[in-house]
Amino acid sequence: MSDFNLGRWELRRAGARVEPQKKVEPTKRPPTRRGLFVIAVGNSGEEVGLRMQELAWRDGFDIPICFLNNDAKMPNAIAVRLPDGQTHVLRAEMRLVVGGEGNTRDQIQDYPLLAQRYSPHTLLRNIPVYQTYNRGGRGGHAMPVISAMDLDLHIDEVYGFLRKGLSWLRDGATRGDAPARSDLERILKERTRKQQATAQAWIVAQVGGASGSFGNASHQLLPHLTREILKELGIKSYELWGFLLGPKAFTGLTDETQRNYYALLNSLDYMARHGLQRQFINGMNINTATPSYDRIFLLDDVLLPRAQAYVTESELHTFFQRAALSAHLLLSTEAWEVIASHHANPTRDQSNQPDARLRMWNTVNGALAGADHDALAELVALTQQTQLLDALVMQLK
Repeated sequence: MSDFNLGRWELRRAGARVEPQKKVEPTKRPPTRRGLFVIAVGNSGEEVGLRMQELAWRDGFDIPICFLNNDAKMPNAIAVRLPDGQTHVLRAEMRLVVGGEGNTRDQIQDYPLLAQRYSPHTLLRNIPVYQTYNRGGRGGHAMPVISAMDLDLHIDEVYGFLRKGLSWLRDGATRGDAPARSDLERILKERTRKQQATAQAWIVAQVGGASGSFGNASHQLLPHLTREILKELGIKSYELWGFLLGPKAFTGLTDETQRNYYALLNSLDYMARHGLQRQFINGMNINTATPSYDRIFLLDDVLLPRAQAYVTESELHTFFQRAALSAHLLLSTEAWEVIASHHANPTRDQSNQPDARLRMWNTVNGALAGADHDALAELVALTQQTQLLDALVMQLK
């Protein structure tokens, strides 16, 4: 005997009792923690961002996080086991993919501003035409200039997407409240909301690779865009933290790893001293002397690759997990306060009094630019890059 139901054949023995299907209740999300907002950019940034959300869920809270990329490939879903025994699969839910319509070099010709900015004699020099074709939304092929063009061409979408996410900082506390019963109550609620938005201190963290394409371009363009949105939303009490991944963790993946990393450090150093002056095709004009980030953290593994000339997939996933743990500790515990305290008050006589800084650095696996000088010197390998990091720290102090 068979029944036909919604195009599916369901076979059962004649006369057998049909057991009613149990309704599966959706997993109840843990409460969202206020005071923190995460922007995950590029493939590696998205992988780390999703793992940060997993760690937050394991600790009993959720974090607002948005994912931005020009590669349509989703970050790998992660199964997290909750304290009540349930298993929930985390995916990048709030995600925007830009680009992928065709040859980016051809598209910018429709906008004189972009055609001049990305002139073949300047930013596009020595980049073959075929490399600027991003193959239907499959990233920027280790070329930050391609991702920068994608961000420029889709500035309205990117701005609207980030504004929708960041508006949670202002409106999240009042969502779900009962509607006002009078004009006076509505005015009081609105005043309370504005006071909360002004008074609450926030950390907005952007996580992304520093050696690839989209993460690299995003570290240069999105921080000031984020500041513009927060200003528009009336959010004044915040710090913008940048988590830069690599470059040793991405050794051998492309030929541009070290070059892209060095170029990003140069850009961040320049903007720390001069800010950003940039016009967009939607008429928006950013002209500010503010640095990109208030704090910069370099997350890497200087021992990679361990056996071959390039990092393996297993090594890469291990690095993503460790980087996520580092960011989670810095953002969700008092680890940063302890590190800052030890850095501001170094132990004078290490022979008589043990110094806890190294132990804390090993716990966090993250280096604030300039704080772990020896590791960074090994990381960037060149004297000029070490001097650049020192100059960047001085600008951020």
